[in-house]
Amino acid sequence: RLLFETFANRTRSQDGRADPRICNLGEFLEQPEYFHDCKVVYTFVIGAADPKKGLNQIVTETTRPLLVKGIHHTNGYDHKKKDMTLLNIKENLEGGKSQTFFYFAQTVIDHFDYVAKCDSDSLLNLPMMFDFLDHTLPGPPQNVGVIAGAPFNKEWWERKITIKKRKAEESFLLARYGNYMNKDNVFHVYPRGEFYMLSADLVLVVVNEVKSGNSKEYCVGVEDHDIGTMAYHSPNPIFFIFLSSMDQMFWDHPVKIQNKNWKVKWNAAIDKLNGSPNAGIELPLVDWCEEVPLNCNQYYSVESFKSSEKQIDMVSSQRLFKLRYETTKTEC
Repeated sequence: RLLFETFANRTRSQDGRADPRICNLGEFLEQPEYFHDCKVVYTFVIGAADPKKGLNQIVTETTRPLLVKGIHHTNGYDHKKKDMTLLNIKENLEGGKSQTFFYFAQTVIDHFDYVAKCDSDSLLNLPMMFDFLDHTLPGPPQNVGVIAGAPFNKEWWERKITIKKRKAEESFLLARYGNYMNKDNVFHVYPRGEFYMLSADLVLVVVNEVKSGNSKEYCVGVEDHDIGTMAYHSPNPIFFIFLSSMDQMFWDHPVKIQNKNWKVKWNAAIDKLNGSPNAGIELPLVDWCEEVPLNCNQYYSVESFKSSEKQIDMVSSQRLFKLRYETTKTEC
């Protein structure tokens, strides 16, 4: 079972029922026995503390509660919405939000085999993701020391820093991998932050590294680099599943509505999913209903949607939506 930070609304099967493989974290924790078929448990993670008084991260037992309760006076987030996890920190990208989320995740880790982090501008292909979960990702008891994601080689940016600073940051990997590192080449590959997964044991490793303070020696304030490097401190061998951008990545990134090229990515994602043998009839894409004056009593076909450029230009929502191939009368 996978705990997923940032995800889509629940998909629906061909007969219109909610897909039992997907549920939100609030529902699951209230009735785990009811959601026994749920494979992917998702939550939208938000730094919901007062931006002037909140901390960047909470990773130790303190007098501050880990989660925000009630409706915050400035952002209006309601903790009763079960698909959100409201961390009691300031919203931030590199200051410790992911560390705080993993600290929270370890409090519920007994329910999960993996924890995943996904950027809000990553566009997921759910059929391909479930194919990966079912046929590639190791299940228990083999889910130990596993990282899955698109790899990034630190060598590309290591050349910009001094050898002295490089050795300080990479001392652990130098000790572990020895001759694979020298002054001109750094053996340091980490999963890109747009999407990555850690097995449950590595979540605990990350939390322990942050709590101990050891991570300060090698963390550089780059979220994906820092989380990946902390995970490498596991006493177990690391099994890194490299997901290739050619045919194995089940997401597209970045897909930003304000980017003039986003429609190109949208159409490419549709074409990619249409060509998948596991496509089914639904596309887990962007939710237009609240922002675009479409008829929300029906789903629009792919071709009619592609041609709705004037309507597309009005979109500002980045929530996810299920777009059906055929036009069908149903609730939006």
